[in-house]
Order: sequence, then structure tokens, then C-alpha cells
Amino acid sequence: GIIVVIGRKGDNKTKQLFKLINDEDTLNIALAERMAVRIAGGGCHSPIGIYFEKTHNELHGIMSTSNGKKKITVEEYYSIEDEKAGEKLGRRFLEEVKNEGLIP
Repeated sequence: GIIVVIGRKGDNKTKQLFKLINDEDTLNIALAERMAVRIAGGGCHSPIGIYFEKTHNELHGIMSTSNGKKKITVEEYYSIEDEKAGEKLGRRFLEEVKNEGLIP
């Protein structure tokens, strides 16, 4: 899981403390997941599941949805250095959802 901590603006002492406990891999994965959902048009009321994980030198991303009758899942692998992994997965997922007729 992810814990978000928010500090006061201009509080550099606390900001430095946050840097000590921050995990860059987790942050990058969270940002990729958020970007993929944003690209796909997801939100609180969208039945979209997404999961990224770092495995060796790759990012493994899986995104899925269902309308109760049809389930669509997209699974992709990206280079660990690919800063556009979330965007790419979101676009691929959106394309597949449109191709399957779940959205116009």
C-alpha cells in the first residue's frame, strides 16, 4: 500500500524527512497507475482495475474492466526507465475498450 504524507509549504526540515522515507520505485509505480487511469477516463465511479509492479528491469502493467457481460484485460511490459509506461498502458487499454464496444 501507499501512505501519503502532506507537509506545510516552506517546511524544508519536514520535506527532507519525507525524502528519507520516500521509496522512488513505489512513487513511480503510483504515478504510472494514476496516469493510466486518467488516460482511460477512469475515476471513482469507473470499474477499472490497474496494477503495476517492478520485476527485474521491467514494469509489468495490467489493466482490466467489466460491464457485467464482457471483461477486458490489457497486459503489457515496459522498460523500467520508460517514463511513459502509464500513459502507454492507458492508451492501449482505451483502444481495446473502444474496439470491444464498451465505449463509443
